[in-house]
Amino acid sequence: MKLEKTYVESAKFENIVKALDLDIVIKAAWVKVAGPKGRFVILPKTASVGRCDLSGFTVEMDGVKAHSSGTFGSVEQELEFEGRTEEQVLETFRAVCEHMTTLAPRELVRRRRGKTGAGTPASWVAASSPAKQDDSSPDSLPAAE
Repeated sequence: MKLEKTYVESAKFENIVKALDLDIVIKAAWVKVAGPKGRFVILPKTASVGRCDLSGFTVEMDGVKAHSSGTFGSVEQELEFEGRTEEQVLETFRAVCEHMTTLAPRELVRRRRGKTGAGTPASWVAASSPAKQDDSSPDSLPAAE
């Protein structure tokens, strides 16, 4: 039996964010509630909310589950909206935001640009770094005139 999904007015989430004095980052379709560096609670920018993702941290508490789409990027969990009342969803949101503020800033690992592997076509190598172009290779791009 599928549980009914609860949708909550976005203004109610906004009131909690304001009461906790948290910063927000507005994107095209999402609003990120910002915690310490690299930690966010993400809400859709809609009139009613039926999804809320946790990015950069995880928690173990009622009302939070593994993300329905699996892990992508720094998002591993989401709030549970199915079979829960509006009050339960909002209380979980408040608890998650409060927990997020207690976390240390996230250490972001800088990814270095990878080196060209043996299987990389020479034309890609030439296109990405013209200074290193090898004119002797038949796969090289022609020199610019």
